[in-house]
Amino acid sequence: MEEGKSTEQPVKNCIEEIDPDGDVVFQLPDDHRIRVSSKALSLGSPVFKAMFRSNFAEGRKLQLGEARQVELEDDANAMTTLCNILHHRTRNVPRSHSGSSLMQLAIITDKYDCLEAISHYSSISFTSLLKSEIIESDMGDLLFAAFVLDEPIAFQKVSRQLVFTSPGIDVSEVFESVLLGVDNTIRALLPDGLIGTDVQGLRGLCN
Repeated sequence: MEEGKSTEQPVKNCIEEIDPDGDVVFQLPDDHRIRVSSKALSLGSPVFKAMFRSNFAEGRKLQLGEARQVELEDDANAMTTLCNILHHRTRNVPRSHSGSSLMQLAIITDKYDCLEAISHYSSISFTSLLKSEIIESDMGDLLFAAFVLDEPIAFQKVSRQLVFTSPGIDVSEVFESVLLGVDNTIRALLPDGLIGTDVQGLRGLCN
């Protein structure tokens, strides 16, 4: 089924109620369902706003007052985090992240064009994460997330640690491992000069 395409299947009872009065239920991978408000999402994301316009199937159903189930293929944890942020449910937002989870959040933040809406949260997340030593396996994910989420200080700090603590590392392989299996749309989020750069090139980017 195409992403964003509505279904006529009845919504099951096992739903995470981000907004108990929400008019949309997102069906995510692993049978994860979240109830959300189309208004809250539209305020934070022009992509969601377009999705729920009356000329879309989702928008026509909403005008009739029906809760609408929409199937999405996005990472379930990242989408749940994003929706909690856009609904200002800060107590339900994770206090800590791995490099992988921040990368997934960065991907859907770019996809739904809501960088401004989550910028405060992403800054706090990176500040907290960078207080401790970064494990090498997280560095590629964090570089990707820092670039896409427009966190230059975090990008610089991770770059410096990668360059100066692992001088023999192949930076090109770091990014290729991060992007292994992802589609070209996600690869396009990084500038051409970043993928395939060497240690000297990365040192230049972080100075």
